[in-house]
Amino acid sequence: MLLTTLRHTIGSFFSPAQALALPANATVLRIALICLLALAAQARADTTIHIVAADTTRYYQQVANDIAGQITRDYPAIRVSRHPASDPGAIAVNDDSLLISIGTTASIAVAQQFPHQPQLSLFITADAWDNLAGQLPKSHKATLFIDQPVERLLALARVLVPQAKNYGTVFGPVSAKNRDSMTTSAAAMGTRLASTTITADSNPLTALTPLVKNAEVFIAVPDEGLINRNISKWLLHLAFKHRVPVIGFSRAYSSAGAAASLYTSEEDITRQAMAWLQQYLATPDFDGWHNYPPDTFTISVNPSVIGTLGLERLEPTEMHARVLHQLEGPRP
Repeated sequence: MLLTTLRHTIGSFFSPAQALALPANATVLRIALICLLALAAQARADTTIHIVAADTTRYYQQVANDIAGQITRDYPAIRVSRHPASDPGAIAVNDDSLLISIGTTASIAVAQQFPHQPQLSLFITADAWDNLAGQLPKSHKATLFIDQPVERLLALARVLVPQAKNYGTVFGPVSAKNRDSMTTSAAAMGTRLASTTITADSNPLTALTPLVKNAEVFIAVPDEGLINRNISKWLLHLAFKHRVPVIGFSRAYSSAGAAASLYTSEEDITRQAMAWLQQYLATPDFDGWHNYPPDTFTISVNPSVIGTLGLERLEPTEMHARVLHQLEGPRP
């Protein structure tokens, strides 16, 4: 029991490479950490990690490359293999294999091909996983969702346009489930959220025009790909026309004309995945088979749009700190 506790505790703070990097004057601690980490690693010394990602998606491949590189560097005894999402049946798994799938397509393909195999799914939406999970046996599956809580988008809106009292947004068939909670959260901040819901058959221009005209800031929320494309095209056009700042949910949104965006980046996913993996490898009785929301977020800004709208010019790091302040309150 003591050894398990030590493994878990030490593994949550240091990787083997980090232990080696400790100052020379910490010799005793350094040796103890390396020994404990070595013992912990023995628990899964026979592990093979199979990483499955879509070949055509750049940021999926970046996450796959970064995770494979960090595993190879920090856990040289662990075998790592890479596979395309198009052919999961070619993966040779055994009882000690862990599958890491990146993206919705890869996660669905891997889970259906290996329903009983331990799997960590990354870059997948909560809705996509919920639809899949009902078809799977209750087995060792962990998921790091890409969906950012709507409260973070609201907090960024408050940081970007602190004087605004009238927010606007539009929901699609998937995101409509967040309508009540987002409206309630906005009201708790002392703001009013006007919204409507559209489908693939709706006229985006007709739905968006009155919302944008009456909003002081507009918050775009993610939905199905078709809905996202239909909304973004007209939203950014109308927002520019009426000088309304838009909060986006991806780096591409701010590049296209949103004043700022808040999203889960490749670096966010990689860091959270490695923290989970470190616990998995270091804990013999690992029980972290859960669904996890993003534990952090990234903000990108469009300085040109912010300048044109006369908003306060803030670096993304400062915006990030202010959003946390909005969500958590002042820290001691």
